Amino acid sequence: MFSGVDGSSEGGRLTSSRFNSTMTLFAVRLADSIRSGGQAGKVRVTPELTPNGWILSVTYDGEKPKQVPNLWCGRPVRLEKLKAPSA
Repeated sequence: MFSGVDGSSEGGRLTSSRFNSTMTLFAVRLADSIRSGGQAGKVRVTPELTPNGWILSVTYDGEKPKQVPNLWCGRPVRLEKLKAPSA
């Protein structure tokens, strides 16, 4: 839990962007933004922790969303089509 401490003040400060709950809030806002841009199909945005840090993964069904930024709140965004379930 203390891996996000920057040590700049006595006792250090926690970097809130390292927590899953913060990334979930970013994901919800990004999904809302994509939907308000006219996306008709399903869109799912989930935070994922990679070896390089947190990213926001956008999966979609149907048409590719038109307005998906490369970065959202300073975090990379990965866009991928929803895979069809195996029969």
